[in-house]
Amino acid sequence: MEDHTISSGNESAVLEAVKEIMQGFAAFIGTGAELILYSLSDRDRSVLYTVNNWHSGVSIGDPMPEILRIKIDDLIAESINGETPYSRRTFYFTTRTGPYKEKVVLVPIRSRDNIIAVLMVGYYLNTPIQSFLTAMSPDVNAGCTREAADITEEYITKAVVEARERVDQDTTVPRSGYIRAIVELLDKDGVFRMKSAVRIVAKALHISPNTIYLHLRVLRGRSTAGCLKENAADE
Repeated sequence: MEDHTISSGNESAVLEAVKEIMQGFAAFIGTGAELILYSLSDRDRSVLYTVNNWHSGVSIGDPMPEILRIKIDDLIAESINGETPYSRRTFYFTTRTGPYKEKVVLVPIRSRDNIIAVLMVGYYLNTPIQSFLTAMSPDVNAGCTREAADITEEYITKAVVEARERVDQDTTVPRSGYIRAIVELLDKDGVFRMKSAVRIVAKALHISPNTIYLHLRVLRGRSTAGCLKENAADE
């Protein structure tokens, strides 16, 4: 990828480190985030590096938008005054219809106490929650460490305990519907979207996985039977 760089060796090292952080942060938080690194040395060719730039179409070498120039100038002025030497500025872009489109945080990048660039971290608020959860989930194709598997089982087991407590406090639930009520709460909370959830829940409730599948078929309807059988292969 072509780079628009700054000449100072120390500043270049700082910026290269920031680029690595940008890539790591985007990999962690998912595709809903867009990160753009702006140089302050040439605002007409300001963009030094981008991650997930398909959101806005911004490219390396593009000028700094006017709205960002104003906000960055305000941020720099605050820093120069010494009131908030590591200040950040948070704001929102909105659509014409009103709802927030993107939350933006501007972070000054320093080298030897001089602000040499500004990192814009934006998160698009219309990003599907499933996209965020996918980014947070382990990549099964890359393998899963034992520690990650333990954390998943601990989380699901805790969710079962909390669901049981909620059902225990609900006096309207008949004894015959006790397990189904727990399964319904867990399903609404998205627990069964997690790998091996059926097996872990069955273990925590001291019942068979087939019983869990039976309740899920009833709760979700027969149309999901094929999907449930497919998920069973992952257990």
